[in-house]
Amino acid sequence: MQVKDAMSTRIMFVKKDATVAQAMRLMAENNMRRLMVDKDDAGPYAAITVRDMISKVIAPGKDPASIKVKDIMNASLISVASADELSAAAKIMDEKNVAGLPVIDGGKLVGVITMWDILIALGVHCKAS
Repeated sequence: MQVKDAMSTRIMFVKKDATVAQAMRLMAENNMRRLMVDKDDAGPYAAITVRDMISKVIAPGKDPASIKVKDIMNASLISVASADELSAAAKIMDEKNVAGLPVIDGGKLVGVITMWDILIALGVHCKAS
């Protein structure tokens, strides 16, 4: 099974200069656990996750309204291609201790694959077999 068979194409973006509080609201309103960060033309894709917010803002007792997305985002993301095998994506997530990866084909963001997407795809695949 390939990444394209399980990835989500539902992607939401947040601006780098938005506050973490604004990003949290956007996530809550749209039932998302990660947001992609608006990309500079030359720069790599970046993301901000619930995990980032908890570990870098909430747990240390910082004010989400005073911290910018750019201050806590993951700027050097590892990515996969839609044609990659799910097992390869899972291995990367395990080795890098991340719960999701951007899916990039030809330099363009086409989706996101998460550990939950993989588990659901494999569960459905096993059930159907």
